[in-house]
Amino acid sequence: MKKLLCIACCGIFFILSGCGSVTATKWGSDALQDEQLVHEISAKPSSMEEVYLAFGQPFDVLPLDNDGQEWVYIFLTRTVSAKSLIPFGGLFAGGYIFTGSKVDIFFSKNGKLEKLETVPIKQFMNQWSMGVDFDAPEEKARENRVKTALEKLGIPFEQNKHKELSGVINFKVFSQPVGKQESK
Repeated sequence: MKKLLCIACCGIFFILSGCGSVTATKWGSDALQDEQLVHEISAKPSSMEEVYLAFGQPFDVLPLDNDGQEWVYIFLTRTVSAKSLIPFGGLFAGGYIFTGSKVDIFFSKNGKLEKLETVPIKQFMNQWSMGVDFDAPEEKARENRVKTALEKLGIPFEQNKHKELSGVINFKVFSQPVGKQESK
């Protein structure tokens, strides 16, 4: 009887400990979920300042051949994979499911929006493959690109916001996009 009670208590413990961690975590610009706002921004030649006011600080800023810039925005939701809740097996097969979108906004050299592309994201990531080196050269380079672009516009750079997103995005979650939608 004591063995049965012990097994039942352990089973309840495993079930309850797994259920407490099933909440979703969100990162990036919530405004990317507002399809009407994304359409309004892409329907006119919006300025960099207007895009910043709508979506906030970009995740990355890349130079283009035409002396313009590409601003990259990300919105992600991370949920715990159901495999993570399997006692013991979850240690090996568990992980997270990332869903969301990546928006690439292309600006001309005079700072006006030329094109906007939306890429849906859905990716599984094993829990053992996570980790970010914030001092890695590519992280520092990305930080400097965003900081420089915003300073040219007189907009303050938010380092904490940048590090929060980099901690997620460096996992290359959006390396396998679901599809591509283009505006303009």
